[in-house]
Amino acid sequence: MTWRGLCRGGPWWAVLLVVASAVFTWASLSQAPLGAPSPAWSSTAVPLVVVARTAPRWWPPLLVLVAGAVAVPHLLVGDSPEMTTAVTLGSVLTVLVSAIVLSNGRRPSEVILFAPADLGRIVVAAVFGGMFAGAVDSLAIHLDGASTLSGWDVLAIAGPAHVAWTLLAASALLPVSRERQRAGRVESVALAVALLGVLALLRLESIPVSAIALSIPIVVLAALRGSVRGTTLHLLALGTWVSVLTTAHRGPFALPDEVTLESLGVSVVGQGYVVVTAMMALPLAVATAQGSLLRRELRSERDLSEMTLATAGCLVLVTDLKGSILRVNTAATRVLGVDAATLLGTPAWGLVPREHRSVARRMFAAPDGSFLPESVEGRLVDHTGEERRVLWTTGIVRDHADSPTHLVLTGLDVTAELNAAGHTEHLLRAPIDTAIIGIDRQGRITLANAGAEAVLGSNASDLVGSPFIRVLSAAELAEWAGGLRIKPDFASLLAQTVDAGPRDWHWLGDGTATLVSMELSQIVDNSGTLIGYLCVANDVTEIRTRQQLLVDALDTERHVVDRLRELDATKDHFVTTVSHELRTPVATIVGYTEMLTAGELGDLTPAQIRAMEAVNRNGERLVTLVDNLLALAGPGPENAGSSKVRVDLVDLAKEAERQAGALLQGRRLSAIFSFPGRPVPVSGDRRQLALVLSNLLSNSVKFTEDGGEIRCTVVLDGEDAVLEVTDNGLGIPEDEQDQVFTRFWRSRTAIDRHIQGTGLGLATAQAIVTAHGGSVTLESTHLDGTTARVRLPLLAEPTLREEGPRPERVRRDRSGPIRPNRPGLPELTRRSSRGPEQQFESHPDSLFERPDDLDAGREAETDADPADADLAVAVAVDAEETTAA
Repeated sequence: MTWRGLCRGGPWWAVLLVVASAVFTWASLSQAPLGAPSPAWSSTAVPLVVVARTAPRWWPPLLVLVAGAVAVPHLLVGDSPEMTTAVTLGSVLTVLVSAIVLSNGRRPSEVILFAPADLGRIVVAAVFGGMFAGAVDSLAIHLDGASTLSGWDVLAIAGPAHVAWTLLAASALLPVSRERQRAGRVESVALAVALLGVLALLRLESIPVSAIALSIPIVVLAALRGSVRGTTLHLLALGTWVSVLTTAHRGPFALPDEVTLESLGVSVVGQGYVVVTAMMALPLAVATAQGSLLRRELRSERDLSEMTLATAGCLVLVTDLKGSILRVNTAATRVLGVDAATLLGTPAWGLVPREHRSVARRMFAAPDGSFLPESVEGRLVDHTGEERRVLWTTGIVRDHADSPTHLVLTGLDVTAELNAAGHTEHLLRAPIDTAIIGIDRQGRITLANAGAEAVLGSNASDLVGSPFIRVLSAAELAEWAGGLRIKPDFASLLAQTVDAGPRDWHWLGDGTATLVSMELSQIVDNSGTLIGYLCVANDVTEIRTRQQLLVDALDTERHVVDRLRELDATKDHFVTTVSHELRTPVATIVGYTEMLTAGELGDLTPAQIRAMEAVNRNGERLVTLVDNLLALAGPGPENAGSSKVRVDLVDLAKEAERQAGALLQGRRLSAIFSFPGRPVPVSGDRRQLALVLSNLLSNSVKFTEDGGEIRCTVVLDGEDAVLEVTDNGLGIPEDEQDQVFTRFWRSRTAIDRHIQGTGLGLATAQAIVTAHGGSVTLESTHLDGTTARVRLPLLAEPTLREEGPRPERVRRDRSGPIRPNRPGLPELTRRSSRGPEQQFESHPDSLFERPDDLDAGREAETDADPADADLAVAVAVDAEETTAA
């Protein structure tokens, strides 16, 4: 596992490594010959790398752990307490000093093996550690007294061992640069196999010491062709194997059973061999990795430069000091219309028009490029022969000796910008009424168009640079700011009005104040950075005057409308009052007329009967007119306390079916009634709903010619009850159908054919149905009939099941009954010259009165109103009221 992983794991990985080094130290001490120096590398080399790669706050507990990792193995192998203490103290100091040298004040993540300087710090730390380790072993041998070696001998033996293993441990455990593997997989495997073969030869007892040199070319080749990490692994394998063989009394550096100075010298040679091999391979591997990294960076920089030139939107030319083009980017070839190969080697001044080439050529006359200006605007001829305006900037490339080597010309095509600037100037000078003023972020005017000059009476040159706030009326600005409790300055004006919509201000100019509608907005560049403000204003003096006149006119009109509403309300109140006052006397007249006609007050002659019938019909007309007026005017005194009840539309239809004879009296019409076998209940006022059905049937009778047919149908449609009255009569012209529900409106057909009526039937029906939460629709085709459809909310009941319709045809002719009787009155009889005497019974809620008999008895009605003809009226007069009359 790499140290990146160990660092992410936290200090616990450091603890595991220190514990592992303690175990390895104990194993090494157990196998070391009696009287030999202690293998200090195994107890200090790994811990010093662990400490250097750990945050300083963890150093004290780690050093305590290192002390334990050194002391415990020595005590386990039987070393004296004095020797153990000396070795422990020396090892802790060695780790501390080496870690300080290795970290060099850097953060733990920066302690890596990446550059030659990192390798130098590892070597210095190894040398210092070797000195401390040699001193520790010398002190330990002296305290133990079991060895015949002197302190210098021990220092000479232990020092190289510590240097060797510090180099190996640091290079193996420290993170290295992420360089690419230069050798292929096969080559890497071959190098590993060759090293394993050499290590296997070193195990032989008869192998000479010189055979160890066979590993050097392999390790060096791994440094050249492999990576830094691969090289450290080769060195670690070589050093470990040499130490193992030496401790196991095998190989060219084997220690004999009896420790002597000469035998330990062989061990020193082995450790020195490891050090030399590491110092040969590690610098070579680091330098090779650095060179590879630099080559990649150089390649990346070159690719970046190529990509920058290729994607740059401006023109880039690279020339020598004489002006010959050496490189050109894609934008330049696109504008010039030629490929790069054609431009290479040609003079740069050949791209400008002929009349300017001599001037351009003189710019390249100086050998150091000093004649070239830093920026210059010039002309360039493109592949179409069109001249382009280009803003050139120049730069001089210098070498390490500060001598000029190349010239770089970067051109920006500003043709479109200059054209746009020209158009903008023309726009500003255009004679328009809108005032346009540009303002910078400090509140100064930067531009003003002809409209602003006209409003302010000043030239644009006089306005540019002056504060914009001076354009506004100071008194108005102070009043406006005082109302908002802010300062009357430009910043407050921006905070309240920018992008807030237009507002009226008075502009001061040429001694006069002009009312303008002004709007301020922000101006941002392509990156969204605020660069100024734009003020757009229009002179609204005349517009505001006209608007004020219009407001005054609207106020007058509103007063007139309010007055008309009051008059309309007064009219409605008058109509309602008059209608209520008329209803009782008219009902009395009708009641006595019926009594006279019935002969209760004496027999009448036929002429008197006809006169009474005319009086009765006109009385019925008045009752119906009063009912319609009251329905349109809203609830009146007689029903102010009434409430909606359950009303069965089937009952209403049946009642209409029973009373159809009165409505069809004197007409040759067929009436068909169809309704379900079950109730169709709705919530409402029975009297008003009966009036709706009466009006619809009366209209159908009046506007259907003899021989026609009228249908009355009640059906269930989902959650609604639907009442339909259909006829095949005269119909309504399409252009008049949008007025059918207007009060007192009558169609051209009714007027042309002299069909009598008040124009209140459908209006009354709509008002009543709407008050009941329903709707009335009318479908009509001129001369082809009409369908009136009433839709009311169905009253919820446990179960409503629609059964099949039960149609019944009712036909009445001229000899049919005249009208139903009132309750409590005798049956009415009518003697007709064209048929036998007809009788019919009365009903308490009579719905219909037949239309006027257009033939019989008309000669006897000379004093009747002409409007008496053909009007169906629904009259409901209770018996008590009639009796009282």
